Amino acid sequence: MTNASMIEPKGEPLFDPPRDVRPMVAVRGSVLVLDWRWLREVGYFEKYEAALGAARGLLDITATEWVPFPHGMAHWQALDALGLSPALERDTGKFVGKHLHNVVLNTLIRLAGKLGVTPWAALMQCHKLWMRSWQGGGMAVYRTGERSARLEILNAEVVQSRAFRNGLAGAVEAGVEAFCQKASILEKPDERTATSFVLRVSWQR
Repeated sequence: MTNASMIEPKGEPLFDPPRDVRPMVAVRGSVLVLDWRWLREVGYFEKYEAALGAARGLLDITATEWVPFPHGMAHWQALDALGLSPALERDTGKFVGKHLHNVVLNTLIRLAGKLGVTPWAALMQCHKLWMRSWQGGGMAVYRTGERSARLEILNAEVVQSRAFRNGLAGAVEAGVEAFCQKASILEKPDERTATSFVLRVSWQR
């Protein structure tokens, strides 16, 4: 874990929630339901179901429910137990992101045809999209260059899951690439803590 001075954001804030944003307390059931749909499509659902063990009650939730933490953490622990490749875990995030946030992103895509919307428009929606799926925690975004940004996830214990971190990177990649040719999303593991992590986002026009 690095000290606070090493993880201070640099650049222009696009959205900068308070550092003391309340801890994550729940996840929307739709996130889990979409993960299950992806797992079924790629043939990993039975292994995931077995990995849940005593937490199999999670399978009874609906898309509209809020699943409290730490109970919801069992979902990502089961995903981690599958041992999927980072690329597959990113594919999960791309799938969930496209289906969960399609209304917001499709609106931006329509505007892009008329106004030339760039990835910055999508990045400025990050915290709003976060709040659609999570209670507590937060997302901060900073402009670090003409086509680069720093994205922080704050006060969210779910970042302890590798599958979550890679999945979120995939979701961000899908959102950014809707407005450019190619995006690069890289974690900065030296800045990861028990409740936060940092992504470097860059893209080509």
